[in-house]
Amino acid sequence: MNFAHIHLTLSHLPVVLIPVACILLGLGTSKNNVTLRLTAYWILAIGACFSIIVFLTGEPTEKLLEQVISSAENRIKSHEEAAEMAFIATLVTGSLALFALFFRKKLSFEKNIGLIVLIASLLSAFLLFFTANLGGQIRHTEISDFNLPIRRT
Repeated sequence: MNFAHIHLTLSHLPVVLIPVACILLGLGTSKNNVTLRLTAYWILAIGACFSIIVFLTGEPTEKLLEQVISSAENRIKSHEEAAEMAFIATLVTGSLALFALFFRKKLSFEKNIGLIVLIASLLSAFLLFFTANLGGQIRHTEISDFNLPIRRT
């Protein structure tokens, strides 16, 4: 097992966890369900923790890939730039979720913080999807080709 294996394996977790948390947080906010909101906050925090590992294994993975695929340099650079934005957004979202989780009883604006975390998590989910798509294109160039021939029988 090397950094590339860790990076590829764990990179799927934030991409799945953050949108799941968005759904739970949206439901919890709209139905005023505290349990759903608290669950979503925990999932967002866990997703942010995994994103730290994924981000830290990105650079060593890049070095390994450049040895194997010299033609993927532009795709790697695009993925890396998107990953930086997604990482920051995910950390901010995770931090907001932890803030809401631990200080919710002391906050007079508890429902408003839920909306703020929901907006941040939606942005994070979008950036994670975009980054994951770019990452997939590094080795799976077929997903970047939208002009695939249509088979006619």
